[in-house]
Amino acid sequence: MKIPIEPLTLDTLRNLKEHNDWNDHFRLVVYPRILFWLGLKKQFEEYASLDWKIHFTPDNMFNNFVSMHVKDPRHVFNFHFQIPLVEKLSFNLFLGDSTYNFFEIHPLLIKMGLIQKDEYQIKATSATIPRLVLSTQNSKYDKSTLWKIDEKNYADIVRHDPLINLLTSSFKKFVPPLVKIIEGDLKL
Repeated sequence: MKIPIEPLTLDTLRNLKEHNDWNDHFRLVVYPRILFWLGLKKQFEEYASLDWKIHFTPDNMFNNFVSMHVKDPRHVFNFHFQIPLVEKLSFNLFLGDSTYNFFEIHPLLIKMGLIQKDEYQIKATSATIPRLVLSTQNSKYDKSTLWKIDEKNYADIVRHDPLINLLTSSFKKFVPPLVKIIEGDLKL
């Protein structure tokens, strides 16, 4: 089954809530985290090259996530950051749609000096393509924020969250070179 993909907007979230409020996992885990990422999206509006999406299905909670895709008008590359909508925070960077893409682009980032060879953990399973894990053991949601967040305060409550530092450093490091690859300024 294909997972529905929607723009990360308050209207989309309200629609999801209307159809999934019966689901405890949605109410207690997914909903506050989507609000959290919606608030963070407002903090990063200057990154116009990112397209924020919600991937959600009530059928399998492990397939739900928020993604930020580096826009590619030609649809050649699918570089995207991904955050699974589960209790524990994980912030990942996918360097394409296939293992081939990853192992083509990862060495280029090392060669350019953007990352060190072992700077980020690479994770993959038989069901998922390789990705860089950008979050650390110390990266976590502030539980009190998740309990207090609502549709009125979501933009303000995350304004000083420490995860902004993780996103800022990751976006500054990766978005510009990925845009250059998309635009053809960096050749693979």
